[in-house]
Parts: sequence; C-alpha cells; structure tokens
Amino acid sequence: MNGVSVVICCYNSAQRLTKTIEHIVKQEITSAIKWELIIVDNNSTDDTAETANLVWTEYNITNINFKIVFEEKQGLNNARLKGIAEATYEYILLCDDDNWLCPTYIETAYSIMTNNPNIGVLGGFSEPISEFGLPLWFTTFQYAYAVGAQNLYSGDVSSRGYLWGAGMIFKKSVFTKLLTSGFRFQVSDRSGSSLECGGDSELCRWFLIAGYQLWYDERLKFKHFIPANRLEKKIR
Repeated sequence: MNGVSVVICCYNSAQRLTKTIEHIVKQEITSAIKWELIIVDNNSTDDTAETANLVWTEYNITNINFKIVFEEKQGLNNARLKGIAEATYEYILLCDDDNWLCPTYIETAYSIMTNNPNIGVLGGFSEPISEFGLPLWFTTFQYAYAVGAQNLYSGDVSSRGYLWGAGMIFKKSVFTKLLTSGFRFQVSDRSGSSLECGGDSELCRWFLIAGYQLWYDERLKFKHFIPANRLEKKIR
C-alpha cells in the first residue's frame, strides 16, 4: 500500500525522543499521503515506551496510526526488521532517535520515490547540532558521524555503494523479496552500548544487486543531534 511508515528504533531513548517526535508531528503532509509512526523498543531499560506514548498523546493526533512495538533481541538490525515487519506502507523511513526531520521530509521523500521507480534507497542531508556547539576539529571528522552532504549534488549515487541509515527511505516490497531470496544481515549493528555498524551498507548493497539505484537528494534535510559525550577525543 502506498504511503510512508516512519520507523524509530530505540534503545534507552527516553531522553532523546521528545524532540524527535515533535519534528515528526510537525510534518507538512497533504491528506492524500498516508503515513504512520512506529516506535520499536529494543529491550530498553529506561522508560522509552512510556515517554514515546506520552509525547504522542500530548499532540492528540487521531488520524495518524501510531504504535509502539517491542523487540527483545537487542541490535539495531533486529529492531529494524521488527519495525519493517510491522509497517503498513510501501516506503520505510528509518528515523534515528536523534534525528529531527525538516517539515517537508516525508512528503518530499514520498514524491521522489513514487516518481522514480528505479530508486531503491533514498538518502538526505544531515546537519549536525549539539547542546554546547561543535568543536573546531569536527568538520575534519564529520563523516564518521554520518553528517553533511552525501554527494556534491542530488541524483544517482549508486557508484558510492551506500547511504547512511539515518533518514534513509527504501521500498518494503523489495526488501521483503530480498529476505525471501535469502538476504540476512551479517552484523547485528549497534546493540546496547556496542557501536558495531555496517547494516546500512549491507542493505544498500543488496538493493544494488537487485537492480535498484541509490539516490541522494539534498532537499531531504534533517538535524542530527550529537550529545557532548560523543564529541570527546576518545570517540574519535
């Protein structure tokens, strides 16, 4: 079914979710576009689920489907698989718990995907933001934080081989076929306090094998909140 399923995978995200959900609630979307929000609680030990439900309830939104689902097995890819399985609509938008989408993000993504059937995976422009400002060295290392432009201009970036998972949009129908054909993530990706990664690249590679394009569009803008403790030298 055409529409957008926004999936936020969460592990101990209670402190980050309020602003993230606030930006999703403020999306400017025509009534013709169907969409929903799915929170995946990846076995959190804080009140992630309660916080998500409280924030959403405060906005008193009744015409958009909202649900919180639980995935016991920790690991970002496990949480994503759960969210995708629960999704109603064709286009899956992976929004991290620290991503603040611009007001037109969902509608722009929907338009790009529906008008370009060869696009399998779509990515956008991530702007870093932090509570105390960014250190002078940040620009040199910003790619390690998956922020900034993913290409010099909008268009086909298949030759790059991957897009960042944050803000990524892809087709559920194609992903489901890939699973049926034997695709499995080889890494668990981020799990608990572990920062192991690679799931984004794996997913993109399989879409390329299936004959689809990777596409970057600079109109898809979002802020990526980076807490101060991730800007310490040891993180680099």
